Amino acid sequence: MNRWIGQLVAAFILCSACTEVELCYNAEHPHTLPLSIDFDWGKTAAEEKPDSMYMVFSRIINTRHYVYGISSEGWKEETGVIPETPSEELEEDALPEEAPLEDENVTQQAESGGEPEAGGEDGASEGEGDEEAPETGEEEDEPQEETIRVEGGDYIVITVNKNHDLVELVEGDAFKTDNAVRLDSLRLRVNGIVYPDLPGFDTGKWNNLNPAYTYIANTGKLFSSVERWSIFAGTSILMSPEPVTQHLTFRFSLGLEEETGVSIDRVACELSGVVDCISLSTKEIREVDSRHSVCFMAEKMDDSDASSPVYEGSVDVLGLFPNKSQASIYGAGIIQLSIAVSKGSESRIHTVRLNLIHLLTSANLVVASEDGETLLPNPDIQEMVFDIGRLEVDFDRIMNSEGNEGLFQWVVIEDGGTDIEI
Repeated sequence: MNRWIGQLVAAFILCSACTEVELCYNAEHPHTLPLSIDFDWGKTAAEEKPDSMYMVFSRIINTRHYVYGISSEGWKEETGVIPETPSEELEEDALPEEAPLEDENVTQQAESGGEPEAGGEDGASEGEGDEEAPETGEEEDEPQEETIRVEGGDYIVITVNKNHDLVELVEGDAFKTDNAVRLDSLRLRVNGIVYPDLPGFDTGKWNNLNPAYTYIANTGKLFSSVERWSIFAGTSILMSPEPVTQHLTFRFSLGLEEETGVSIDRVACELSGVVDCISLSTKEIREVDSRHSVCFMAEKMDDSDASSPVYEGSVDVLGLFPNKSQASIYGAGIIQLSIAVSKGSESRIHTVRLNLIHLLTSANLVVASEDGETLLPNPDIQEMVFDIGRLEVDFDRIMNSEGNEGLFQWVVIEDGGTDIEI
């Protein structure tokens, strides 16, 4: 009798252990759950919506990390929309040996399948025991698991733009391969570029007049959302991404006399003091990350007067810091206009710069966090328009308008312009 009771207790303990999903590493039932993911884009215009998004999962108790890349249209279990293919293989030794790969923090990124990046379903590396295949750098055409899976539990879930041409998920590889990496170490960084690509301007000869500030990509709007979800069988997640960038518009007018035969062909803008990196979990930005410039085009407003055309140039930034000195035309918080003009068969570029210190300081684009220890983009400002004065344009020169006082004293960098070829 006592032996029977002992066997019953042992069986109960074994059953209890096997149903504790966090501790059971049986490769035949890794306890991961398929998910359906959707996005609520609200009033976001179709042209502003990104093509794909990162999905970052961090389980709160008994930590598990997962990173996926999926279409911005979402992923539905019942439709079989396939996640993206991982761009790089993970090192097998980066995962615990006793845990199945599918059960750990393996990126299941999205383009053509959600297969774990290293090894197969049972955690063994591909081709184990067989002749080692040469490294070709190309992905093999393996059958892909058409699902996104995580272990059950309470999660912090983050979504953010995924576009390798424009942005990078900093610490993403470390996060997905090491459960000890903190969620607040994840940052979104805008990619650096050598020269801005601006229509009508020679990319290879763009004149960087602020050489201490490097160029970063003009990303357009970037979106993110941080939410808490309890994930169980059949869970459908609805994320609501919102802009993490501030949409800034700079408006100015250019005066010219029509009888002179001078026309304005195009206007390019360069803005310095732009932040290239933001924390995904806290939205913290740092002034040390603002030594960058971004370039963009200004467009003539259709309803403006021909002799005094109004131009607007818009750009999306993670943060913008003002200059430390009102007298400087170098460093942070400077806007530069490169104005291409023509007269007959001749053409040239006028370059002017304006210190935005007063406008940016009063705009309060960057604020302190509640504890006063970090800086954040002002959450109440998603869009702002800056009127930055008027310039008088001739073929041989450019100068401040008589109405420019105080805030709008432009500094001419290249008096007389720089000759260019059409």
